[in-house]
Amino acid sequence: MLSKIVNVWYSSEITADIHGEKSAWAVVSILGVLKFGAGFVLLDPSLPEPRLRSIIYQVGSRVLLSSHVDSPSHAQRRAPGHATSFTALSQPSSKIMYAVFTSGSSGTPKGVLVTHVNFCSAVDHQLVLLGFTRESRVLDFASYAFDAAVHNVIATLVARGCLCIPFEETCKNDLTKIISVMQPTMANLTPTVARLVDPEALKSLKTLILLGEPVTARDAERWRPHNVHFINTYGPAERTPISTINSLSASAEEAMRIGKGVGLVTWIVDPEDQSVLLPPGCTGELLLEGPLKILNGFWKVQLVNPGVVVDFTHIELEEVEHHILKCMPSRAAQVAAEVIVLGAETDPKPVLTAFFIQERTTATQTDQEVPCTPVKYPTVATIKKKLAHHLPGYMVPAVFLSVLELPFTATGKTDRRRLHETGRTVLLTERGCWTRLSSSLAKGVP
Repeated sequence: MLSKIVNVWYSSEITADIHGEKSAWAVVSILGVLKFGAGFVLLDPSLPEPRLRSIIYQVGSRVLLSSHVDSPSHAQRRAPGHATSFTALSQPSSKIMYAVFTSGSSGTPKGVLVTHVNFCSAVDHQLVLLGFTRESRVLDFASYAFDAAVHNVIATLVARGCLCIPFEETCKNDLTKIISVMQPTMANLTPTVARLVDPEALKSLKTLILLGEPVTARDAERWRPHNVHFINTYGPAERTPISTINSLSASAEEAMRIGKGVGLVTWIVDPEDQSVLLPPGCTGELLLEGPLKILNGFWKVQLVNPGVVVDFTHIELEEVEHHILKCMPSRAAQVAAEVIVLGAETDPKPVLTAFFIQERTTATQTDQEVPCTPVKYPTVATIKKKLAHHLPGYMVPAVFLSVLELPFTATGKTDRRRLHETGRTVLLTERGCWTRLSSSLAKGVP
């Protein structure tokens, strides 16, 4: 592997694209690229082709390591290689280790560059607290589209543990069976995925790390009787996968907290003045201070609204809105996407919902109710089919609602709080509207 990389690379100052399904060869590719002294980007083959092309274009790599050869012309361009010895290149800690791509408000995925000092500092501080040891058998479940997959691979290898890599098709069908067969002692999952697993059937699991979404009390209660070390973590994609850790919780309620910064310092500040610290109990903006190669050592992260479930995949609503607008007729002047949370507080069910108006109207700034009806034109099926060519499935709204006007705040911004309340009211209380909407979603009827 490394000999082939050396033959086609002129410099280690570039990044390699690694494209393929989950396998041991993907891990070998990561190690080969890092040993050469370059950085890497993991590409999930299940993502739409335009999204993959956008990522590859932004990275500007000369080298693509892929498990897929789609045509004879590509096969002829395979890099030659022969067995050779190679000494790993010494590299500065400020060098790029990998890039991960999140949503972009312009419709283009935006890349986040993580350096060796960023990632290695996090692993050095967090490995023991998370429970990674030489005896760990870590389930590698996360998609290569997300930074949690990088954490799984590198953290396990640093701890000299065993990485359990399931076949991707098997992952989609029966996660409980995978865990029972592979016998992992540790799993890194989102709360939503963890709810699909039966704790009774997983005798081997000793540590469960949850990240990407808020944890509920019910999540902790399900695992507490089974002697599983329950860890709640939080981390924005703009930094390393994990920034805060809550590994010691005396009750299910305490397990809902994201914990303390590990390898960094956390601050809660006034959103209007970042030099003003807020007292306990106040809602503000979260600042993370640590070994990050950015101005003043800070990376600003908007504090998560406790009433909204933020998906593990880091959906940026502006990107969803951008692509919906491209799919709509010209008279569809405005679109707003919002995550509507249904269900009880202990078991929230987030639903990505799109609101749109077909003709531009004057923005409403009063507290009056926002008129809202099921979408009739164009059909939901048509919109979703077009969106599927540009967005991964989790970024395609499940519900489409037509409104006469979008609510705006006094400052001219979309009033997402009122949109959330309106959508929730429609989906929970307007049974007639919900019935017609469900029929439209199922049949694609205008």
